[in-house]
Amino acid sequence: MTKSTPSNSDVEQLTKAAVACNLCFETLGLSRSRVAHAQPRWIGADYWHSKPRVAFLVLNPGSGESRNDRMDVRFNRLLEEYAAGARPLEDVLAHEREDMPNWGRGRFLQFYSSHLGLRLDRIAFVNVAWCATKNNAYPDSMLAECFARHTLPLLRILQPDLLLLSGSKTRLFRAEIAATLPAARLESMLHYAHREGAAAEA
Repeated sequence: MTKSTPSNSDVEQLTKAAVACNLCFETLGLSRSRVAHAQPRWIGADYWHSKPRVAFLVLNPGSGESRNDRMDVRFNRLLEEYAAGARPLEDVLAHEREDMPNWGRGRFLQFYSSHLGLRLDRIAFVNVAWCATKNNAYPDSMLAECFARHTLPLLRILQPDLLLLSGSKTRLFRAEIAATLPAARLESMLHYAHREGAAAEA
């Protein structure tokens, strides 16, 4: 079956709902970090036309508490404007593209793109939990709630041919993803901030 390319409204409708969501912070006693909204993640402009479509499932955005620049302040303001309808999703993604070389002290982008020989414009990232939390607190109940509400619906839209599950906790959702996307190949891989050493990474 040929995969269709979704309209912008498919992704927009989902990301708007996620950015407006506050359920976990109202019910689980969690506190938001410096970026006080859900963070839609990168979908390259050429992802939809790539063969195969490659996406990464990662656990969560970092809290940003160790950063000493103002990029998260800019990102938070941008997400507020996006939530209010004053900015398009493309502006959110453009900010991420600018800032991604700084994520994880520079390790994130190298690990998922250049080290794997993948062009950024051809891949997509999806987080299990879309919101950053203070002290990087991610109880299992939050992960399950966010996955069901936002992450799995986004994976249905993305329809990856290859989904790389990055980090051990993402593998908890493998069975549900496999049932929802039976044609997708699911592979486990290290998290970019792993401590397994160079040999394990190779």
